[in-house]
Amino acid sequence: MSSNIELRKLIMAKFMSNDKSPIQTNFDNKQETNDYLTEKEYISEENKSLNGDVEILETFYIDDDPLSRVLEHDLNKSLTVHFLLYKKIDELAIPFLEFYFEKKNDLYCFPSITIDFSEKNEDPNKIPETIEPIEEIEQKGGDDDNEEFISDEKDILYDKCSPFLMELLNINSEDCFENYKGFIETNNNECFIVFDCTELDWINENDESIIAILDEIINKNSILNIPVDPKIIDLFNKYEYMKYIVDKKGHPVEIPVCLYMCEKINGINENLYYENNKKSITDESYLDIQHEHPILGSVYLFSETPFDSIETNKLKRHAVFIQNTLYIMNRDFPLEENIHKYKEDFNEFSAVSFYEGNNEIYAAHTNGIFTEI
Repeated sequence: MSSNIELRKLIMAKFMSNDKSPIQTNFDNKQETNDYLTEKEYISEENKSLNGDVEILETFYIDDDPLSRVLEHDLNKSLTVHFLLYKKIDELAIPFLEFYFEKKNDLYCFPSITIDFSEKNEDPNKIPETIEPIEEIEQKGGDDDNEEFISDEKDILYDKCSPFLMELLNINSEDCFENYKGFIETNNNECFIVFDCTELDWINENDESIIAILDEIINKNSILNIPVDPKIIDLFNKYEYMKYIVDKKGHPVEIPVCLYMCEKINGINENLYYENNKKSITDESYLDIQHEHPILGSVYLFSETPFDSIETNKLKRHAVFIQNTLYIMNRDFPLEENIHKYKEDFNEFSAVSFYEGNNEIYAAHTNGIFTEI
């Protein structure tokens, strides 16, 4: 488990123990709505226990082995390899995915290298052939899954790319082999290697790298207003199984959206920023961030978009599950006038969405539906 997740759980245990239920789910009967309100279920009935509490979901990501390990590429031609590095984050009631990006030419891309199979790796700028032969790793493992994984044909792509992965992630050959999932060959002499970083710490995070969630990739197509490489968007749109974590019945689980935590200063909403571009979770990230709203009570506030574009690289981003949200769509009346008849029912929703001017604001009642990205 990464140090960030451990720190968050420690903070929540020490300082937020009165927030016992991570997600409100006691809404067996749907709320009636008028023209101003819409409502969506947060967790489907099949994922709730008989007493209405949330069950621990048994979930899977690309576990049905849809990826390739036999390269069809013409070895007389060079191949551009993109590294899809992901984590399955399970610190909330529903797991979600994070992905590692690097900024190149005003785009957020996956790390990549180009391999020329026709030449030996003698150039120091190319991948060194320092890895143990893949057959030796198989013998050390002695495990049926590994034997099945190798097959009779050597995975030449893994053999070529594993030194790069080991250096990038600072891991040994055994961990590299264990977390390698396979690859997807696409058009134009390119492919995507898929690698599970769930049990690893993200490393080499700097001004040119960032962690993102699927909402930013497939819905917003940008991260902090910087476009995502169109090749990556096309990959997720073409290969649907890469988008979703699924439950034991194969149904996709909900995905969170990227929102921006904010607070009111002198009556004006302002987003929260890290100091010194610090991207790790800190005590300040989870303490003293609740806002006492005059109508909604004690809540955590988020904006749907940033209020300004100043120093967006330091902006705090959160993955927030908004499926059980009460939406107040009418912008022409004050919030209190729109919501007065539903005030007693707030506990049936994990969040309320409303407008202040042209800005859509989410007020979350529980810290159990969000976490920092």
